[in-house]
Amino acid sequence: MGNVVKLPDICSVRLEDELAQSDDFVAILAKEDGDVTIYYNTDTLTLGIAFKLVLREFITCLHKCSEEEQELILDTLDLQFLLNSLEGLQ
Repeated sequence: MGNVVKLPDICSVRLEDELAQSDDFVAILAKEDGDVTIYYNTDTLTLGIAFKLVLREFITCLHKCSEEEQELILDTLDLQFLLNSLEGLQ
């Protein structure tokens, strides 16, 4: 068996004509079947900052939805689970 070279984890994102790459990343990818996975190679602080940024965008998008849509989304996501989890950290 030859030497195996381990390549570093790298995240690449192309938006319009710009390509950004980093070995310090948080990425959330959705498959066509709706399965969603988070991939990350970063420290706890950066992961927390990513959480805060995504949460801010989620709230902005949620406010653009009708009340019925908001209710459906909040019920589907079971956000009470999140609140209970955060309380357990105190």
